[in-house]
Amino acid sequence: MPDVRPLTLFVPDEAQTRIEQLDAAYGSLWGARGATAEAFGAAYGETDGLDNAIRWYSRAVSAEDGGASLRASEQLGNLRARRGERMPNAAQGWSEIQAAIQLLERVVAIGPTSEREGLLGSAFKRLAMLEEKSRRRTAARRALAQMAEHYRKAEELARKNHADDLYYPAMNRMSAELILNVGERHWAGFDAADIAAVRQSLQKKVVASITASATPGPAVPGKSTAAPAEKDVAGLSQTLNSPDRSVSRYDFFIAYATPDRQQAQNLCWFLQDDACKVFLDVQNLELGVSWGPALREALEASRAIVVLVSTHADNAFYQQEEIGRAIQLARDMPQAHTVIPVILEKLPQGAVSMPYGMNSLQARDATRSGGLKRVAAELVAWLKEHQLNANQPKVADAMIDAKVVEDPDCWSMVGLIELRIYEALAQRHLATALGGILAALQELKTRVSAPHMWDSVCAQARFTLQPYIGAARMPAAEREAAGKLLAQLEDHAAI
Repeated sequence: MPDVRPLTLFVPDEAQTRIEQLDAAYGSLWGARGATAEAFGAAYGETDGLDNAIRWYSRAVSAEDGGASLRASEQLGNLRARRGERMPNAAQGWSEIQAAIQLLERVVAIGPTSEREGLLGSAFKRLAMLEEKSRRRTAARRALAQMAEHYRKAEELARKNHADDLYYPAMNRMSAELILNVGERHWAGFDAADIAAVRQSLQKKVVASITASATPGPAVPGKSTAAPAEKDVAGLSQTLNSPDRSVSRYDFFIAYATPDRQQAQNLCWFLQDDACKVFLDVQNLELGVSWGPALREALEASRAIVVLVSTHADNAFYQQEEIGRAIQLARDMPQAHTVIPVILEKLPQGAVSMPYGMNSLQARDATRSGGLKRVAAELVAWLKEHQLNANQPKVADAMIDAKVVEDPDCWSMVGLIELRIYEALAQRHLATALGGILAALQELKTRVSAPHMWDSVCAQARFTLQPYIGAARMPAAEREAAGKLLAQLEDHAAI
């Protein structure tokens, strides 16, 4: 990777000094104006001058001219909650966070937005952390429940308004629900549609940043205006949006009958744990999308179409349609598409009911020892042996490269890994998924080493994983896996 640095006017210390100079020169002269005070608050907030930011935002919201926007109140509440969680005196910190919550509740009452509900959720998160630190477990759970409620409201507003940051409130809500339900055997986990929506929100953010970084500037006759890295990003963007399917966007497409959905989901998880790109309708189809064309496009973009075969297949109309299309693709482009049946069950007499057109295809048998986990390992081995071209770029890796070029903090790529962690925690198969997750984190660390990013990732992981590690009702292997994951993140943050 090239050494890419964002263009900034000042390094942080220089910025802090410059703001303090402006404060000394003009603060007393213009500080009574709401808009000016808000601007000072925003400037200090960007340089992590927490106390000064709160001082100026407080002046802004109480300014006689009413010139400050409602955002000043939002940020004042947000920063006071942050300060309260950092205070060494727990009682003072509790009072500060409570004041922040009351302010944010008044702002939400004026007009709820996704951001405002999210800030309120964040304030309750900090309250939960403070209560847990003070060993007030019942109060901590109450704060966690409020955190989940407000992030859920933020998520609903983001969904309603088609916001491009749906993933943020959704993943914070999931974090709270994981802690609230840790060790609860009867908890059903996350809704598959919610997981799919979050994954699509993160993927859209990655692709959007790639597209933005690939936008050319004014053309100069006879001279390219794009830097080498920008040309690489433009090439990737063209690949992702090209109708040419010679480069597969998915390693596997899973076709299944509705009664076999859970087995399809399990196979998908096993494959994703080995870093495979898998299309499964309940995960990948966006809400409201025309699913017929979307499924056809996904089939055409998949290297292998895995067909789950059971007694339900004969009456599964849509699966039959997918099978027909898959077989046609494999006949038309045998080097680009392969159909692989996976047998889920046998009829009483021992004969397997194979859908039309698949009798001559070599199948994988999930009824044997090891079941779907063994089948997934066989599919991964097959994929490695049948790559179209050893030099073909991996889209997932290229997306990370491009994201780093455009935005060195790489938050959306971290989010995709965090989502895998949350899925594994909810389904209690973190021990199984750990290898793939650790490898993905290590790969990202080699590309992005920004300490502030890994500090934040580690803090969020500590918040979510520590209750999981300490839950006596969780299997020992799961608690051990959570400990290993947190240890690696702490190592990344320390380097």
